[in-house]
Amino acid sequence: MTASPRLDRRSKDLRKVIVRVLQKARRGHVGSAFSLIEILRVLYHDVLRYGPQQPKWKDRDRCI
Repeated sequence: MTASPRLDRRSKDLRKVIVRVLQKARRGHVGSAFSLIEILRVLYHDVLRYGPQQPKWKDRDRCI
């Protein structure tokens, strides 16, 4: 299984946002926030069946 370069770039961009937010707030947990990004990346890239262009697709998976 190989990761999509687009998603890797998005993960890096989100990590930068998390670091900036945590620095500004002067509190938070970097590790758990970074882990959540990777969990969601794998779910949306490899596991969930969804189509952003088809929001009413009845067989789509829902992540709650």
